[in-house]
Amino acid sequence: MIDVIELYQHWHAGRRVGELSTSLGLDPKTVRKYLAPALAAGMTPGGPPLGAAEWQALVEGWFPGLHDRSLRQPTWPAIAVHHNTIKDLIGKVHVTTIHQRLRDDCGLEISESSLRRYIEVKFADEVARRDVRVLRETPPAGEEVLCGIPHRHSYGARVNMRRDTPFRRHRRCSVPIGQLMNAA
Repeated sequence: MIDVIELYQHWHAGRRVGELSTSLGLDPKTVRKYLAPALAAGMTPGGPPLGAAEWQALVEGWFPGLHDRSLRQPTWPAIAVHHNTIKDLIGKVHVTTIHQRLRDDCGLEISESSLRRYIEVKFADEVARRDVRVLRETPPAGEEVLCGIPHRHSYGARVNMRRDTPFRRHRRCSVPIGQLMNAA
């Protein structure tokens, strides 16, 4: 989503349309579309500075669809009918499974991406809780050993260079690192 307030702040500070489009990753026509209401209101770059709250109030008046995300999501009213079902399934099954159940059992014709966007906004706490990774305590030295096939990055230490006599070349010798973590 475009941070329109940031766009207006940079424009008001005197940045040109080309600079705005490059730095924000937008098409110049999109930048002009968002700047048109400000220009029509008689605003010019370099005037008295406006705070983020003042820009927010202006943007809500000029583009009401940007303020309320649900106005830009035409499938959300259809998904909202099944809000309690989604709430029961979140955290128990994957989003793909929720989409499949809503499609097969309830006849809901939406894309999985639309359902993901709905879940990210309406169930933000559950999504944030799911992304938390709790680390376990570090085991005492000598208690744990790395097992399995060494990864290519575990062979990073160059110990020395040795001369390969038959071919008169130098060869790099590497030793595995981390095979025994904290070995005593």
